[in-house]
Parts: sequence; structure tokens; C-alpha cells
Amino acid sequence: MIVKTFTEPEGDSLYSENDQQIFSCINADSGQCVKETVLPFRTNEQFLQTLVNGTTLYAFSPAENTFTVRELTTGEEIQRVESVTERPVQYGQLLYASDNRVIFSEEYEDAAEQAQLYFWLDLSDIDYTSHHQVYLCARPECTHDTDDCTSVIRGNIYVFAANNQLYLLGTVDENSSPPALISSALDGSGRRTLTQFPSNYQFDPRIYTDDTALYILMDIVESQTAQAQRQLVRVNLTSGAYDTVCTFPPEYTMLYPAGAAGRRLIFAQLQYDSGAEDYTTVYHFLDVDTGSFVEEEKLAVDIQNGSFWEGGKLYEILYEEETIRITDPVTGSESTHSYAQVYQIPGYPAFKHDIGAFAVDEGCVGLSLRAEDSSDEKNYVFHLDLNSGEITPFTLFKTFKPQPITVMAKQKDILLVTVDYIEAVGDDMMHTYTPKYALITEENYKASAAEYTPIESYFYPNAWA
Repeated sequence: MIVKTFTEPEGDSLYSENDQQIFSCINADSGQCVKETVLPFRTNEQFLQTLVNGTTLYAFSPAENTFTVRELTTGEEIQRVESVTERPVQYGQLLYASDNRVIFSEEYEDAAEQAQLYFWLDLSDIDYTSHHQVYLCARPECTHDTDDCTSVIRGNIYVFAANNQLYLLGTVDENSSPPALISSALDGSGRRTLTQFPSNYQFDPRIYTDDTALYILMDIVESQTAQAQRQLVRVNLTSGAYDTVCTFPPEYTMLYPAGAAGRRLIFAQLQYDSGAEDYTTVYHFLDVDTGSFVEEEKLAVDIQNGSFWEGGKLYEILYEEETIRITDPVTGSESTHSYAQVYQIPGYPAFKHDIGAFAVDEGCVGLSLRAEDSSDEKNYVFHLDLNSGEITPFTLFKTFKPQPITVMAKQKDILLVTVDYIEAVGDDMMHTYTPKYALITEENYKASAAEYTPIESYFYPNAWA
């Protein structure tokens, strides 16, 4: 997803009170605008301060003394702080999953220092057996808010798990130091710096690993010209030694990571066909063992069709044929699955035809639809069984925001989900949002049977009260 930002002035005047900031969320595969979010450029002579991180928009209004967070793919306001203080905003991210537990992060972003992208990251451990969420820290006396706690990390970092270790990639302090790769045990102990990169290395957080090496897309910035050379860097996860797998030629500099299939990394590129006066999404395959692009294997997808990669397979939404086409580039196999019957299911409104699709698992694709009636803002979800062709409604939705309940982690036939959020307003008018984590069997999830096992959390002791 690409976010394009521009200001729309009113008339010829400079900085009119009615000027607007427009944030357009564009699907990188189709080139189509998914959602536009419009905000005022300034209020009461004071400029609105905004920051876009991925598809999340942070906005601070000095005139109203409010801080808001919006998801630009939907335009929905996720968080609003009416009187900005040091209270953190919380988000979650899955890091690691094993047979009986998951490790996952909650980011605490300081609204007052949002422009510096300064945040805390608390690591927690959710045990599938005891159904508890605890801090990733073994010291019972710890308050979990200081640098010597193994569950707390300061800095602008990306955390992931591989090879039964936790890894931190980025600037792991409050200063603008060069990026580093740091490893620790899964319990957060034994933290050590594996690699310190030069200060002119800028990394893409979409990284890949084969459990022995880490593959990072790096932009090497030349200090005198400020021009960047793109490289794929391989880091040994044991020794920390790194080398260059591939230096991208100029015609490949506008590629972006799209997935992986076997020993090949997949990069997407938009190409303009002057004859057809249209764009095509081209997927290139980079062999990480040879460091070369395998051009005879590249795939071209009509930009009018939606497409995404999951589990090493290419999923295409063929809107005209009302089918999903799935291609395995390793085996060359291809299958098509009709979703036309979703428009004739009794008891549902007439749907728009620009559906969204996502992989539920290897045998099931999720379909996301909106009603033709613009006053119906609900997001309808159905599951398409790839073996039988049967389409069934999916009805597990959050009540806080009418969004479908999605899977955070899966182990065997047990799924970890966020059932809902509880909103509360304190005496200081501060809004808090408490997540309700739970386990559910895969069978119940697919059948939309709300049979949950609550996760008791030290973070949110009253979530299930």
C-alpha cells in the first residue's frame, strides 16, 4: 500500500483557513485509490501537524489540543486523545509462535514525541497452556519500565524471531546512532550486538530469513551526492557477518518486496504499457543463492486485477471472470475458483463488485465486500472453500469497531485472536482501549462459532471482568 499526501488550496490564496490535506491510500498492485482521508490544513491560524508511518496517520492539532491516530486504508479514527499528555498509545505485533506459547509486542508511543518516532516496546509471553499473558521478564520485583528489564526496549526498532532467538534491528536507543542487529534468547536475556551497520545504511523493515541468515533490503546513501544504491544484504544470524547478495541495477531500483517462494525473494514493479495505455504489475524473482534475477520466471499481472502473495503462491482476483486464480511459481501449478455465488446469497444486500480477498489458510480464501448502498458501512466477510467451492458467511466481528476478528497466531488447530476492545474514558477525559485476547479452535473459527478461551493478562487484568 502506498500513501500519497498533498495539499489542496482554496483559490489562489496562500494558507487559507479552508485549505485541505488529502491522504490517498493507493493499492501498490492495482494502482487504484483505496481510500482518501481529508483533514484541514490548519485550524484557528495553527497548522495541523501530521506524520504518516506505513498506512497509519498521526495528527496533532495545537488549536484543539488533540492527538488522533487514523488507519488510512479505511479512513477510520483508531485513537483520539482530547487533552494531549504523556499517556501512551498501544499497538500489538506478533513476534514468535511455538507449540505452547507466543511472544508478542505492544508498542507504547509517546504522543508528545511522536515526530521523533520514539517508542517503547514491551515484549510479552502468552502461554497456550495456562492461558495467561505475562511480561517477558523473569524478575518478580521488576516494574517493567526501566532499561534493565528484558521486556522493555527503547528506540526506533523492528523486532522478529528466528532460529529460536529474538532479534532487534534498527536504532536501539534514543539517539541517531547507526542501525544495529541485536540478538537475545526468547526470554529476552543474553542480549548482545551481532552487527553494527555503517551510518549510511538505511533498511527496509520487510525482511526475510531462512533461520540461518537474515536478508535485508538496504539503501546505501552516498554522503556527498545523497543518492542511494539499493542492495540485498545477507546477515549470518550466528556470527553477525554480512555480505552483499545483489546490487540492484538501475532498472530495478523501484522494486518493492512482495513475498518469498522457496529460495527466491519476490519483488513487485509497476510497468507502463504505452500500447495498452495501462499499467502492469510485474513480479521478479531473485535467487538468494546466486544473487541474480531469474527473468524467465517473472510474472506479469494485469493491474485491473487485484493480487497478493501468501505462502509462496500468487493470488489474483479476476474481477471480470469473478474468480480467484492461484499460481505456484515453484511447481508451475495453477487453479481457479469462482466466487460468483457470493452475489446471490439470500438475506444479504447487493454488493459492489470491487471485492477484497485474503488467504485464511491453504484451503480457504476470505472475501471482503461492501454494500452498494453507501449508507451501509458494514464490511461483509465470506469464506470460500477452495476444495468444495462452498461460500459461507463469516460472522465473528468486534463490537468496538465492526471489523472481522482476524487471526494473530496459529499453532496446530489453536488460533490466537483479539475478540474485542473495551473503551473507557477517565476523569481526565483520556480514552483507553483494552484488548480482549482469546484462543479459539480453527474449526470453531471457520464455522463462526464464538467459543473462546479467555487469555488472562497482567497488562489488562479487567479485560474479561
